[in-house]
Amino acid sequence: MGKRPHARRVNRQPTQKNTRRLAKRTARKRPMTRDPMVAKHWDERLTVRQNYARLGLAHRVNGVSGGMERSREVEEAASDPEDERVRKATFADPLLDGSLEDPFEMARRQLQLTGEEDLDEETLKKRLGPGRAMIKRDDQGNIIKVVMGTQVDSDDEDTLLPQVKARSKLVEEMERQVAEHVPFQRFLSPGEIDWAKKLIAKHGDNYQAMFRDMKLNKLQRTVSQIRRVCEQYLASTQA
Repeated sequence: MGKRPHARRVNRQPTQKNTRRLAKRTARKRPMTRDPMVAKHWDERLTVRQNYARLGLAHRVNGVSGGMERSREVEEAASDPEDERVRKATFADPLLDGSLEDPFEMARRQLQLTGEEDLDEETLKKRLGPGRAMIKRDDQGNIIKVVMGTQVDSDDEDTLLPQVKARSKLVEEMERQVAEHVPFQRFLSPGEIDWAKKLIAKHGDNYQAMFRDMKLNKLQRTVSQIRRVCEQYLASTQA
C-alpha cells in the first residue's frame, strides 16, 4: 500500500522547517531612523507621528488627510458647527494639541506677515509657488485680481523663503549643521564648456534664442539651466 502524498513529501525533506516562525524568531528590530542626529532624540515608546510632532518636524508635507483620532469633545460637538468647542477641540494625542500647523497654513500665515500687498507681482508669484494662487478682493468682497504662482528658480529660493524660528532642539542642530556645511562647488565639464562657447558665439546673451535652438539645445535644457551654464563659463574665463 503506497504512502500518502504528504507523507512522501515529508520523507524526502525531513529537515524542512516553518520559515514563517523561524523568520519571526530570528528577526532583528531595525532602528526607525538611521540618522544619528534624529536617533539621539527619538523615543521608541512613541509612534512615528508622535515623534515627528515632538521633534518639530512635519510628518506629512501635504498636511493631514485623515486617520487621526479625535477627542470626545469633537464627537459630542460635531452636530453643532457653531459650538465653540468645535473650534477649541484638538486631537486626543497630547503631542498633537494643535501647536503644529498645516504646512500650507504656515506658508499662508508667513505670506501675511511679510506683507504680500506691498510686494510686486513677480515676487508674489514666485513666493506663492506653482499650483497656488492668491485672490485679491475689494472692500465689498468682489474679486479684483487673481495672482497665479509660478516656478521658482534655484537661484531665487534663498531670497524668497522667509526666516522661521526653530521649533525644537533637533531643528536647531540641523540648521546649525547646514550653516556649517561647505557648499559644493561644481565645475563645468569639457563638453559643457564647448557647448557654452557655441551658444554664446551664435546667440550672444539671448537665452531665449538658445532655448529655441534645437540643434544646439538637443537635450532641451530650460532657460535657467542654459543661463547657469553660460554664466559659470563666463565667470571662469574672467577669473
